[in-house]
Amino acid sequence: MIVAQTTILGLNNGHSTFTILGREGMYCIQIIHSSLDKLQKIFNTIIEKAEIFEKQKKDDNIIQFQKIQMARAMLEAKKAQLIELRSETADLRKTAEDLEKRQPILKDFDTPQKLEKEKEFEQEQQQDVNQKDMLPPDQKQDGLDLNNPNLGIISIDDRRYNVNNEL
Repeated sequence: MIVAQTTILGLNNGHSTFTILGREGMYCIQIIHSSLDKLQKIFNTIIEKAEIFEKQKKDDNIIQFQKIQMARAMLEAKKAQLIELRSETADLRKTAEDLEKRQPILKDFDTPQKLEKEKEFEQEQQQDVNQKDMLPPDQKQDGLDLNNPNLGIISIDDRRYNVNNEL
């Protein structure tokens, strides 16, 4: 449509049609050329960003792989420690069994000591209960604490408060 308009205009003005078409063609070629330059810059930017992203992704994968390798190494070390501890435990059990077979007297000796300690503890508890029972009934019921620094003396403020409540 542009070509048709320029042809009509070219005939009316006395200019040749080919000259007008040549100018418009050059103008269109310049626009296309500048657009192609802009597109090339955009594509270059996209390619650079993609390369940067790929490099970062590759670096992240390397770091993750290194972390996994370290975790595996730590796991293997822990497994080795566990195996060593299990063997030591088995050795200690065997040693304990051997000692029990050689010295059964120690086992019997430990039991009476424990029983004596338990009896002493029970006696002390019984003495505490007996001391509480030996208090006269009026001291048990009045609720006065003899360990209190006031020694059971009611303060003036408490008396006033109690008297006001009774009224």
